[in-house]
Amino acid sequence: MKRIGLLCFFLLAFHHCQAAKIGDVTTLNWQEQALRFITFKDPSLQIVILGVIILGICCGLLGSFLIVRKKALFSDALSHAVLPGIVIGFLWNMQKKPLSLLMGAVVSGLIGVWVIYRLKKTTVLKDDSILGLVLTGFYALGICLLTMLQNVPIGHQSGLDKYLFGQAAALSWEDIKWMTSLTIVSIAMIWIFYKELLVSSFDPEFAYSTGLNKYFLDELLLMLVTFTIVISIKAVGVVLVSAMLIIPSSTALLLTNRLHKVILFSIGIGILSAVIGTFLSFTMHNLPTGPFMVITGATIFILTFLMTFKGKLIRNPRS
Repeated sequence: MKRIGLLCFFLLAFHHCQAAKIGDVTTLNWQEQALRFITFKDPSLQIVILGVIILGICCGLLGSFLIVRKKALFSDALSHAVLPGIVIGFLWNMQKKPLSLLMGAVVSGLIGVWVIYRLKKTTVLKDDSILGLVLTGFYALGICLLTMLQNVPIGHQSGLDKYLFGQAAALSWEDIKWMTSLTIVSIAMIWIFYKELLVSSFDPEFAYSTGLNKYFLDELLLMLVTFTIVISIKAVGVVLVSAMLIIPSSTALLLTNRLHKVILFSIGIGILSAVIGTFLSFTMHNLPTGPFMVITGATIFILTFLMTFKGKLIRNPRS
C-alpha cells in the first residue's frame, strides 16, 4: 500500500509539473523553442513574457519595503490568506472571471491583515506565531473550499487548483490589463509616499514623532502587497509567490544599502529571474514555470552572495 501511495504522489506531482509548463504542447527541440522565445512572435508567448515582466516589477518594488521593514514573512501569510477568497470569488457567479476572483482575493487578503493586527493588539503572541496561525488557518480553509468545489457540477471546470502552483501559460490579455493597472497604482502610491515610507522604514520612532500616521503607512503598504500577491499568484502560485517578493529584494540588499538603489536592483533582478525562468521552462521539458523562476532567483542570490562575500575577504584580509 505504501508503494501504491508513493506512486500516486509522484503521478500527481508530475501532473502539476506538466500543467504548469508553457511549452508542453509542442514537440520542438530546445533550439527551435529558444528561437521562438527570442523572436517574440508567438502571441501566447507574448502574453506570458509581458505578464512575468510586470510580475518582476511589482514584486521587486513592494518586496524592497517588506525586506527593509523586516516584514518578509507577512508576504507568505498574505499569499496563503488570499486562497479562500479566490474560491469564494468563483462561487459568486460560478465563472472564472478575473474581476470576481480579484475582488474575492483582495477581501480575503485584507481580512488576513486585519486578523494579524487584531491578534497583535489583543494577545501576547509573537509575530512569528501570529503569522503561522494566519498562514496555516487560511490556507487550510482554502484547500477545504477547493475540495468542496469539486462536488459542484461545474467544479471540475474551474481550474482554480492552478492557483496553488501557478500556470503562467494560462495568463490572458485581461489578466495583463489587471496586472498593469494594479502595478501602475502601486508605483504611483510609492512615488507619492516615498519619503514617508523611507523615513518610517529606517527610523520609525522619528517618523512617528513628526506626526506621520503609522497605521496609514503600514496599511497602505500591506494593501499594495496584497494587490501584488493577487496579480502574481496565477503565474507563480500561492505557495511560491512570497519567494518572488523576498528573493530579489534580499539579493539587492547584498549590493547596496540605499533604498532607491535597492528598489531598482530588486526590480531588475525580479525581471531577470522571471524572464530567465520562463525561458528555461519554455525550452526544456517538464519544467514548471513558477518554481523555475524562483530557482533562477535563488541562483542569482547565491552567486551574488558568493561574489560579495569574496569581495569582503579581499578588501579585509586577515592579518
